[in-house]
Amino acid sequence: MLLALMLSILLSPPGVYAITIEEVQGSFKDAYILVVNAERSGAEVSNLINKLNQAADLIRVGDEVSLSKAINILNEVNSEAKISETNGIQLVNFYYYQVGISIFLFSAAGILVYLYGSRVFWLLWFRSKRKWRAELA
Repeated sequence: MLLALMLSILLSPPGVYAITIEEVQGSFKDAYILVVNAERSGAEVSNLINKLNQAADLIRVGDEVSLSKAINILNEVNSEAKISETNGIQLVNFYYYQVGISIFLFSAAGILVYLYGSRVFWLLWFRSKRKWRAELA
């Protein structure tokens, strides 16, 4: 009897087990936390939110097929949320570099105009007016 039970366990296909709603809800909470972290890092998460809503609808149905579909969707959300989080961090860092370079360039341009602006103005003015002749009336 024990041998038959062990053989049936060993020969059964992998992954065949009953999915409980508690497991799916735990996966849903984990996926939601990952999506929130991705959003905080600056990523676009509207697609992930839509997938979470689909998974929530499937969880509400509650049958075995719906729960397995919800698990698949939640696994996709988990992987995409991790990628989105790293992309969001890179995007925010790029934005900070862009702002820093812009401030530097505007400051450098202001300093150059302050130091050389009057010289360039008068040089251009004299060059444009050099053919003029002054006459006394």
